[in-house]
Parts: sequence; structure tokens; C-alpha cells
Amino acid sequence: MTLLFILPQNCEQATRQTEAALCHFGLRVVRSFDLRQVDGLPDDCDCPYHGTGLCDCQMVVLLVYGEAATPATLVAHGRGGKTWLTLVDSPEQRPLPDLAQRITTALQSNITMEG
Repeated sequence: MTLLFILPQNCEQATRQTEAALCHFGLRVVRSFDLRQVDGLPDDCDCPYHGTGLCDCQMVVLLVYGEAATPATLVAHGRGGKTWLTLVDSPEQRPLPDLAQRITTALQSNITMEG
């Protein structure tokens, strides 16, 4: 995974801002996974509040499509009012170079990053 940005927002806010930025740049986004939609969150979280009403751990997986049928995968992982936005880049799932560049450009132009 390649860390793209750390956003000074909770995961839901950061994900919505990311989706809007990518769509504004002409990319299509599908939310394929949302941890908050899963029944019974996992117990192996390093959040000091996990399992309580104060836990804000969140993970969202976005599939980002350009012109090709193969998407790039972005993962938003948030806790403590910050969100880490990463691009999946592994031998099993390598994003197309032009799509990865479009994603990075769209996000640099349209989201508020941590200084």
C-alpha cells in the first residue's frame, strides 16, 4: 500500500471529500466496503476505546475507475479524527499508472490535507 495523504478529518468526512474530488475529476467511485456497515466490529483493534461508544475506528474501501475496466483500490483508514488514505499497489493488484496519477492529481487539487 502506498500512503497518499493523511487527512485531518474523521473517516466518513474524508471519504466523502475523496469521493467528491475523484468524481469532480471525471473518475467513477464505488464504495465496496465500509467497516461501520459490518455487524460486530472485530476485537483486535489498537484503539483504546474499541468496543465502547467512544471508538471511532473506521475503514472504507473505494474502487476507482477511469476509462479501463480495471479499477484502482483506495483504502481510507480512520481513527482519532484523522484518516490515512492509501492506494493499494501490490504485485497482485497494481493500479494502472495513468489511473494512479489521475487519482493523485485529483486528490491534490481538491482535498484538504494535513500540513
